[in-house]
Amino acid sequence: MSIIKNCWVMNFPVIVLTVLFLPFHNTVAKNEPEKKITVSSGNTSVIRPGQNVIAVYIDSITNSSPEDIALINVTSSLAQKVEIHSMRIVENRMKMTLEEKIIIPALSKTSLRKGNPNGYHLMLLNISTEIKERTMLPLTLSFSNGQNILCTVTVKKHSDNK
Repeated sequence: MSIIKNCWVMNFPVIVLTVLFLPFHNTVAKNEPEKKITVSSGNTSVIRPGQNVIAVYIDSITNSSPEDIALINVTSSLAQKVEIHSMRIVENRMKMTLEEKIIIPALSKTSLRKGNPNGYHLMLLNISTEIKERTMLPLTLSFSNGQNILCTVTVKKHSDNK
């Protein structure tokens, strides 16, 4: 009986610490922000002389949440302003529309790839002349769930962006 008592006494601190720290570990894990939005790669073209606006395309934005989340704002250190646009054919003419937001439906993804069905893309206005081939263009995408994602898109020659 004394062997069992000695084991209990020797292991008592381990048992107490285990009981104390297990709930703490779970609480920390629950408070960590979940990454519900992921952004895939993107691209844009080099600027041409005299050009101060470029379109940026992102392959896809994925929403792993059970709720719709909207892309509500985009910024870049290399542009004075970034706008969210769509393009549609209206009366046999291509019409570009400024969008307030793009809804990323629950448990799905939305394409901002060149040629996507909604014509979604980003327009960078008053851009920096630093945007040259092989530059990585920084973007910060802000979403309605409070998530902000810093990503970079590749700057390519016009012939490489298809």
